[in-house]
Amino acid sequence: MLGINFLLHGLVRLLGDFTGFIDYVLKGFEKTALPPELVTPIAYLIPPWEVLVGICLLTQYKPRWTLIGAAGLMSVLISGMCLQQKWDVVGTQMIYAACIYLLGSELRPPFSSEE
Repeated sequence: MLGINFLLHGLVRLLGDFTGFIDYVLKGFEKTALPPELVTPIAYLIPPWEVLVGICLLTQYKPRWTLIGAAGLMSVLISGMCLQQKWDVVGTQMIYAACIYLLGSELRPPFSSEE
């Protein structure tokens, strides 16, 4: 389910009104300390990052690295919403972070004796 969620978040943005998404993100950061020169590349990166994480989760491709990528994405998104003081959105995003953590906790440690 988490993979479908990430995949569709990214696809809807990429295949829909992508420039509208970029404009929406930039508008959200107008009253923050981040300059548009920093926000713009991140805004362009988010949808493909979501698609990649979604596909990797669905195909179980390199689960440890996929979850690290998902955690990185959520760190970027949560940081952005904190800067905008959108605490309700941060609360929802923390649920995603908890799901990523729980999936990661099911992985065997690298170099474990069980391998």
